[in-house]
Order: sequence, then C-alpha cells, then structure tokens
Amino acid sequence: MDQNRSAILTYHSVDGSGSVISISPPEFARQMESLANSPARIVSLKEVRDHPGSIALTFDDGFRNFLTEVAPVLERYRFPATVFVVTGFCGRDNRWPGQRPEIPKLPLMDWDELRELSERGFEIGGHTVHHPDLKKLAPDAAMREMQGCKSEIEDRLGRAVTQFAYPYGRIPGGVRPPFELACGTRMDYLMVDADPLDLPRVDAYYLRSGPPAGSVLSRSSAVYIGARAIVRNLRQWLSQ
Repeated sequence: MDQNRSAILTYHSVDGSGSVISISPPEFARQMESLANSPARIVSLKEVRDHPGSIALTFDDGFRNFLTEVAPVLERYRFPATVFVVTGFCGRDNRWPGQRPEIPKLPLMDWDELRELSERGFEIGGHTVHHPDLKKLAPDAAMREMQGCKSEIEDRLGRAVTQFAYPYGRIPGGVRPPFELACGTRMDYLMVDADPLDLPRVDAYYLRSGPPAGSVLSRSSAVYIGARAIVRNLRQWLSQ
C-alpha cells in the first residue's frame, strides 16, 4: 500500500438495477468487507487529507437505499461516511432537470430520514438545490444553488454544513463555494497538497469488476485506476 496517497470513494445508489450509478447490495457488502480487512484506515471526509494512506466514503444524491442497504453495513464496521443531498428533491426522486433517461428512477431520503442519519453520526453534505451543472450557470445563480442548499440543511438538521459535491463534477466559475471541502468527479487519488475545494475521487463503479476495494491504494490498483481515468476523461472531453 502506498502511504503517500489516499482515496475518496464515490458511491451513488446501492440497488440491483446494474446501472452506471448503482452497486448491488451484495457487491457493496463485499467491498466494505474488503476495506475492513485491508490495512487502510477508513476515516471521515474531513479527516482524509490529514491521514495519508487512508480512505473516505462518500455517497452522492441521498438515495433512500442508503438508509436501508448502506447504513447498516457501515455501522457494522464503524465506517464514517458523507452523504451529499439535493435539497430541492428530498423526499422525492432523482428526476431532476437534465437527468439522463437511462438512469433508474429511485426514491430519495426525506428530511426525517436525513435527520435520523445525522443523529446516527453520518455527515450530511450539500449537492445543490436542483442538481444543475454549476459551470453553465451565472456566478450569482451558482451561488444561490450552493448557499440555498447549505442553508436549508443547516436549518432543518441544526448542524453546520462544511462539505459539498459538485453535480457532474463541474466547478462553477467566478464564485468561491461557501464550504470548507468540496468534491468533484475528477478520477484520481488524493495527495496531501490537494485543493480542498477540488478534491478528486475514485468512482466505486470501477471496482465492480476491477481490483478489490481493500487494495485500492496499491500500486497495481493505481495502474488500473489511472488507465480507466484516461478513458473516462477522453469520453468526457469528446462529449463536450
């Protein structure tokens, strides 16, 4: 294991659909068992930059299956995690504007469920109000999406919100996000000098048929992740 780098793993939904945003419950359980048996330390997102050789777990969008499928597994191993929620869609589903048609329609947690998770020790972070591509918005509109999300979570849960994930990994121009930490979708390992407002992550989708989650910090996994990142970045560039 390379002690000079850490990793932030990205999950979305834990369900059996097989979609690009989904990990099946049995596969998720295997990945967490692999992490539990690895030498890597599993830490919270706010701690990962201070502990080289560690792994943090993040979950985008706030799917209800986090409560039913994910939380019990994480609590079994005492793993911390951050859930990034889209406040304007809490208690609804993930059919926000611009959602790709091949993504399955899935329910999102409501505020009572998010409050329960917060009380159980999970971190609730922001993921905007409406899940837009922030880079396509004017600076004032992008700030409203971020600040509105932050304010509503703080008002409803009574806790400070310091963590954020950019929808689609797109960082807004001309505005500084009102958070201490912010994650994108740039696929890479986390180094000690990483920009706290542009933290790279490793999408757990690529661990479904790749290396075991517990070996994600190994040199062989780094080669695999690097190769997948090149292909992914090329596809994103061609789609722009």
